[in-house]
Amino acid sequence: MSQPNDNLPDPSADRPVEQQTSVVLAHATITRWDGPLPPPEALQMYEETLSGTAERLLIMAEEQHRHRINQEQRALELSSKALETARMVRVSDSRRGYLGVILGFVIAMIGLLGGIFLVALGRGGFGLTLGLASLAGLVAVFVYGAQSRRAERRRNAESAGAE
Repeated sequence: MSQPNDNLPDPSADRPVEQQTSVVLAHATITRWDGPLPPPEALQMYEETLSGTAERLLIMAEEQHRHRINQEQRALELSSKALETARMVRVSDSRRGYLGVILGFVIAMIGLLGGIFLVALGRGGFGLTLGLASLAGLVAVFVYGAQSRRAERRRNAESAGAE
């Protein structure tokens, strides 16, 4: 049997052996903390257990903090580079689109003026064919461009809705 505690009265002193009961008291403490460092009391206990542990834990927390800052800065740099690249692509696409419209207009006008010139020279069949083909090409390019822009706006709206 266990030895009696001086602070507690001995319950078995007045009872016969058959009626003796024992009481077991248990005390549990759970300590929890958030963050890279334990509370000061725990740090002190670590230091008392193994000298230099508290300093090592502080160094580890500082290195982790520096690493996290570096990762976030790299992510921001990559994000800003991606945004800049996307902006440059949009500008380039826009310039290419304008250039395509201008060159298409120039080619169509050359075809129309060439058709008029051929009609004026007495080559009505060739002139009419060239003029109508140029006009049909202009209409086809206009319709295709309108459909492409509509599809692009729809894709942009869908991707913006998904984010």
